Amino acid sequence: MWSLIVCAVFIKLRFFFSDIDECKVRGKNACEEGTCENVIGDYKCRCPLGKYGDGKTGCKGVGIIAIIAGN
Repeated sequence: MWSLIVCAVFIKLRFFFSDIDECKVRGKNACEEGTCENVIGDYKCRCPLGKYGDGKTGCKGVGIIAIIAGN
């Protein structure tokens, strides 16, 4: 009986404290430039390689493009 009560309380707390994936909610507009990463209670934007900034409002610098040449 005790384990049933603990389980019910855990399920209610998990629902109450569940995280919203802001990257999915905001869609492609979550980050002006860069890649969106969901964190608990918020989201982060990572700028592309060679650029810096918060990514939410934009990134600065020159991006790095890798060119691979074949034979």
